[in-house]
Amino acid sequence: MSSGAYVGSKHTVYDIYPIKNKTVFVLADPQNIDGSANDFRASMSTLSYLLDKKARIVLTASFGPLTGVSINLSNAERETAIAAFQAEDGMGYSSFFSLLPSSVKLEVLRKIPRLAKSEEDHLGLQRGKTSIFAALTQQEKQMAIAQVFPREEFFPCSTFPFVEALQAYFPGTTVHFAPDCLRPGLHKVKEGEILVLENMRFYRNEASPVLEERRAMANVLSADIDIFVNDSFSSAHKVLASSVELPRVLQHGAAGNSMDRDLAFFSKFLVHPGRPLVVVVAGKNIPEKLQLIYNLVSKVDRILVGGLITLPFLAAKGYSTGLSYSLEDEPVISKSAHDAAMHSYYYRHDTKGSVKGSVKSSRKKGNADDDEPIPCSVFAKEILDLCEHFEVDLVLPSDYLVSYERNACASDQNASFVVESTFVPENSYIVDCGSNTVHLFSRCLRDCRTIFWTGPLGATVKGYNKGSIDFATAIGKMDIVSVVGGRTTLLVVREAGMTSRVLHSSSGGASSLEILHGDTLPGVEALSDAVPPADRTTTVSVNELLRRLPLFQGCTSHQMKVTAKKFVRRVHAKGDYIIYRDDRHARMWVVAEGGLVAYNRPEYSSFPARYVGKGQTVGMYEFLTQAPAKETVRAAQVDTVTYQLTSSALNELLNAHPDLAAQLLQNISDPLRLIAAAEYRRQQAVEEITWRAGCRTRTPFLSSFPSRNTLGEDIMQELLSTVCLQKLMMRYTPFVACSIQQDPLEDIALSPGVMGRVTSKLQMYSGLPYVCLLVVLKNVLYHYICSLCQRPLIAAVISAAVSAPLRVLSYGISYNDVSTKMVMDEALISAAISVAPLACYATGLVVQNKLERRSQSRISRAKQVAVMAVVKAVFSFAQFPFIYQRNFLYTQPSVSRFWDQSAFKVYQLKQLCELLLNLGFHNVLSLVAPGSFQG
Repeated sequence: MSSGAYVGSKHTVYDIYPIKNKTVFVLADPQNIDGSANDFRASMSTLSYLLDKKARIVLTASFGPLTGVSINLSNAERETAIAAFQAEDGMGYSSFFSLLPSSVKLEVLRKIPRLAKSEEDHLGLQRGKTSIFAALTQQEKQMAIAQVFPREEFFPCSTFPFVEALQAYFPGTTVHFAPDCLRPGLHKVKEGEILVLENMRFYRNEASPVLEERRAMANVLSADIDIFVNDSFSSAHKVLASSVELPRVLQHGAAGNSMDRDLAFFSKFLVHPGRPLVVVVAGKNIPEKLQLIYNLVSKVDRILVGGLITLPFLAAKGYSTGLSYSLEDEPVISKSAHDAAMHSYYYRHDTKGSVKGSVKSSRKKGNADDDEPIPCSVFAKEILDLCEHFEVDLVLPSDYLVSYERNACASDQNASFVVESTFVPENSYIVDCGSNTVHLFSRCLRDCRTIFWTGPLGATVKGYNKGSIDFATAIGKMDIVSVVGGRTTLLVVREAGMTSRVLHSSSGGASSLEILHGDTLPGVEALSDAVPPADRTTTVSVNELLRRLPLFQGCTSHQMKVTAKKFVRRVHAKGDYIIYRDDRHARMWVVAEGGLVAYNRPEYSSFPARYVGKGQTVGMYEFLTQAPAKETVRAAQVDTVTYQLTSSALNELLNAHPDLAAQLLQNISDPLRLIAAAEYRRQQAVEEITWRAGCRTRTPFLSSFPSRNTLGEDIMQELLSTVCLQKLMMRYTPFVACSIQQDPLEDIALSPGVMGRVTSKLQMYSGLPYVCLLVVLKNVLYHYICSLCQRPLIAAVISAAVSAPLRVLSYGISYNDVSTKMVMDEALISAAISVAPLACYATGLVVQNKLERRSQSRISRAKQVAVMAVVKAVFSFAQFPFIYQRNFLYTQPSVSRFWDQSAFKVYQLKQLCELLLNLGFHNVLSLVAPGSFQG
């Protein structure tokens, strides 16, 4: 049960400071406000605490099967939709109707007797069908939609009843109501008052699958909101604008008391749940519940299925499902959700072998259309096969209470009858389970220690709750740990009088099952972390990470513990902005994993960014002094983890702990500021930048700073230069394969005739394979040594010396003629010139910095290449004597052993060509693999 580690580590409402005169957005469960849930007092205590602190409370909820309208409606259309929603008592008929195609709208309107008398042409051509429908009576709307869409369900989804419930619970508090949740008029709300917003689902953007639409709604909501509190556990498993996007926009979020109650329970319960563990999944919403069952197969020991969830399993077995479930028009599951569920099992349980039956075969076959949804009966068959594979019992009802009428109520005793069979008669509807099913389910619980139940076994809306009440009574009489989730299930347990026999009751049935499976809940994940977990890569705790910072040196263990609780953990994608330059600091950041890059204050500077690694801080002193930021800071690596301390959290910490305040003030001294300034200057020094570049590439380039280890790029780049420039290189390096002693600078044939010339040319290139092998070996050794000791100069010298034998062989000397003296001489020469790339890069940085300071502007790439060309030309005067010395060692030329004018010109030409080749290689690489180098 992996989720137990994270569900209890979120900020609560008591961690918020300050609250007075702040606008607090509270997302609540409707059953926690109207008093139908067992933990409604927890939500009321959240509101009571905020009222005592003189906050302005904006209360709302997100619930119900509302279709929703767009936030981009005109003022007239929006007012019409709001008025219709209020007139329908929040049923949402008009919202549902507004999204139908024009032809379907006409079909619905034709179901109204008084409209059916109109001529069809006149009705079909006129505009304003939605306005006509909105003007109908409640009974007419319900009747018309039920005839065209018999499976659609509607129930009151307005938050207007919240006003009366809150006024009864807080008699001295003014409670306002805003029928438009996106235009609430907060200026009318004073501190210590409550504003109830209409249901968030009134707008389609609330539950839209498109991120941009949810984010647009969250941006509107966040305009006048200071604090976000999520007290709705029942909606935590959904990705909503109000529960996920809004806290992300505000960059904080806290759990209310009801949410915290559920999180605290599951964080302990999921560590070691009693086994055997049985889960009862019933109710409706077939696609969502089937996915939950699929995910729970390997987590539990037994699964009991009831309610409408039974029907796809009956269809998968070939049994009759009656009129409640039609195979021609059955519910479907999106292909993406289906593949995601199966994908998790293939990778989580591959050690158990392949899954039997259709689970794997269906994935191989696929559909003609990859986006075609999966019928629920097909998915149910896969679940049955998976249960057989994992040896998990999946128990279905053994009898049913059925009715011939779809809308029959339990008050009509003659409307329903019991069918003692595993299949449903073809001309009937399932309304409840029979007594045999209750006995069967009870027997399945006798050898179990824990039961998790969500969803009623019958249609409780129509009064068919006898089966659910009998089952709740049976659970209450057993010595078993019971956890109940879901609003309807809680009402059944309360009606059975078994509330005291339940260990824990939660308003979120689906959220509870998601946690039971081990998944993270989006609504919980969006909240601020309370206590940062230990660093994943080491055993160092957060306290030790902070203790290493100069600001917290000398603090006691207790002081470090209370300080760590105020830090909030953040995970950043590569490239995310952490701090913008000139912004006033509201927080400080400590790097726990990955790294940050801080760009220097002058924007025209092309110097590489300052790197902030593990254990270092960003913005500490600007944060303490509330000064504007001097740098722009971004995440440099994927999944960079930081801990942030906000200004409000620090003030609260200092007010609550005077001894800690005194210690921190003592640490913030002039010597500490000097240390920080020296560290900043050190990271911006040429030596530091050269070291960072050298640790990632053997041949750093002035116009592009490597963002990672570039072993492959270094090898390809040097191989390209070697192959293309071999002919130039042979004009100033020795070659002794020919028996005739000859000046290598003279282009004279070694033997007469055409074949002689060809043989001579081929002999000149005989050492190329050794040079290519040398390039690979030298770069591999260099990067390996850098990864061990982070010393580029040492790595360059060692890699050059070790590869010296290959260099000797490349001169045409046979293996038998190679001597120790040759290898040692070559090793000394190669080691001496191996530091040239880093020295050229450092000198180029100095020249570039001076040019930019003089012009007060960033130099172009062309000028950077020119600078590198000039620097290389200057350095060649020091390099060439060592390189030309090889001619004296191996060929004993008659010319000077250190210098030759014509050979030096060829060497200079080769240096320039190599620079241009490298520039072209970097440009191509930036197009093929963007992100390898920072411009």
